[in-house]
Amino acid sequence: MSTNIRPILFIVVSAILFTFGCATKPPKIVTAPKPAPETVAPPKPAPAPQPPAPAPEKKEPEKTMEPVTPPKLIAEPKSTVPAPIQTEKQAPRTTASLRLTEQGRLLIESKKPDEAISILEKAVNIDTNNSQNYYLLAEAWFMKGNQKQAREFNRIAGTYLKDDAGWALKVQQQKERIDKASGIK
Repeated sequence: MSTNIRPILFIVVSAILFTFGCATKPPKIVTAPKPAPETVAPPKPAPAPQPPAPAPEKKEPEKTMEPVTPPKLIAEPKSTVPAPIQTEKQAPRTTASLRLTEQGRLLIESKKPDEAISILEKAVNIDTNNSQNYYLLAEAWFMKGNQKQAREFNRIAGTYLKDDAGWALKVQQQKERIDKASGIK
């Protein structure tokens, strides 16, 4: 599922700028009126619209009754990356950051760590208190094989998420994977 995120990012940034009053109307440019030409030709009448031609009738082939087998339902694999937590009422910056966090999480699941890192860094710049971004950044850097960066973001995530038992466990498990890949026991 490939999505072009540029339009989404443009909308999110525009909404943020509008919300915080950073977007302003461009100044109105006033120019002197142009002198009217001396003679003006009368406008030509528009041609009368032609009625559309009737569409040729399509003859559908006769359908035969064949047994329909229902499609097989395949369970999607469970993600190792948790989805961000959202509350009902949030500040626009938090909402924008959470949307980017979700995009980053989906990119990680799609095995696109470079794109995920780019999106997650934007999310961190919008809302530095969204601690899940640090966990996901550690995951993306780990996927790229950069254990040093992964370890640093894992450390930051651990600092922010230490009071949430579920997240603290995930951060600890991530740390263990990073240490194992680095050869640290």
